[in-house]
Amino acid sequence: MKDIFHKVYGNAFGNILLALIATMFLITAIESVGVEAITIKTNIFDETPIWYLIAFFVIPALYPLLKGYVSIFLAAIITVIFVYLSEIITGAFSLQYKHFDYILPILSSGITKELILCTMQILGLYGALFIILPYITHVISKKTLRRDFIIGIAIVIAVSLFSCISMLATFGPYRGGNIFFPKLLETQRISFGGFIEFGELFAVLQVVSGWFIKYILAMYSIILLYQNLFERNKIFYYALSIIVFIAAYLSCRNNIAFFKLLNYYSYISLVVYILLPLITFILFSLKREKN
Repeated sequence: MKDIFHKVYGNAFGNILLALIATMFLITAIESVGVEAITIKTNIFDETPIWYLIAFFVIPALYPLLKGYVSIFLAAIITVIFVYLSEIITGAFSLQYKHFDYILPILSSGITKELILCTMQILGLYGALFIILPYITHVISKKTLRRDFIIGIAIVIAVSLFSCISMLATFGPYRGGNIFFPKLLETQRISFGGFIEFGELFAVLQVVSGWFIKYILAMYSIILLYQNLFERNKIFYYALSIIVFIAAYLSCRNNIAFFKLLNYYSYISLVVYILLPLITFILFSLKREKN
């Protein structure tokens, strides 16, 4: 990734853009910590200080970060399996509470400004998928990389569509659009056979494990970009974690303010995670074909 940016933009401007991407990785890590902490505090542990929830998230994450690539890889695989299993289980048990007529008619208002902005925000938020770019250099066999990437994106799209349709079929577009944490409320209704009533457990598992793995992937992407710096002195791991802790604490003190920040984050993410890499790889391909 660093070589591509240097070849396209030169060393000086390439380093500036790489620093911008690294800063975006850091903001994504702060977002992951903030969403997890504010979700748990608002819905489960209301009296727990927000700094404690952030610390409970940031400190354990230091272990896989210090252990390196293999630990990150194993943690990602295990976490994704558990998240998808819990999604399937909650989807199956909550199916009886769905009213799919709530999602009809689709696009009843046509193409509006709000729809376009919403689509841009969704693309921006899913742009965080591109935090995997620094990991590509660690892929041993790249022969099936394109196929595997397409399959992975297809799975993410399918799960995301299922989750959105599930939420809309439970609450409807108006109620669902005005709830901060619809997934947790959706799973509270689960009751099966008079003895299964722990749907929130699966929602909490998805929130904690999902945002945890996103956090360590974003943090380790920074480490991969500046690998020599972090290998030289371990104190940079702790310094980076302290920065995340302080920034997450300052941004999570108010729910409404935090969600407003997430709105700005979605647009910035669209530019840095999608448009910038897209333009860079197009220019790189054109230069390679010319040479």
